[in-house]
Amino acid sequence: MKKYIFLLLFLFGTISLLSQELVTDRPDQTESSSTVPKQNLQVETGVLLGFIENGTTRERQIQVPTTLLRYGITDKIELRLFSQFESIKNQVGDFESNGISDMEIGAKVQVLQKKDCKTEIAFLSHVVFPTGSTSLSGNTYASVNKLALSY
Repeated sequence: MKKYIFLLLFLFGTISLLSQELVTDRPDQTESSSTVPKQNLQVETGVLLGFIENGTTRERQIQVPTTLLRYGITDKIELRLFSQFESIKNQVGDFESNGISDMEIGAKVQVLQKKDCKTEIAFLSHVVFPTGSTSLSGNTYASVNKLALSY
């Protein structure tokens, strides 16, 4: 029995030593100023719940899974692919819509990252492709641009 406990402790201790630093962008929540290291793939996924309620409207929105794929081209440039399944239900008008929202493809470029400076700056740009389900698509191309700063 003691052998198995020692083996488990050794395995879990080794796994934690091989872990890498992980900075997430949490799809639709926040964008970091860090990029994924060269030739690394990072998959981020999550669940978003939203509720709107006022005098005439009661709406529930669920996005699951929100998935962001990030791949490091260089240490300062990453490619990004974002997609999600979305469910919207208007509880007053009995309207419901389910499906895939429009796909976003883009990149993040690290503009400033120095070892002697605590400030990091990155520029993100995505092109939105009208690939979503009929009721959830914007039916047009669009762009999303962000400047991410951290200290």
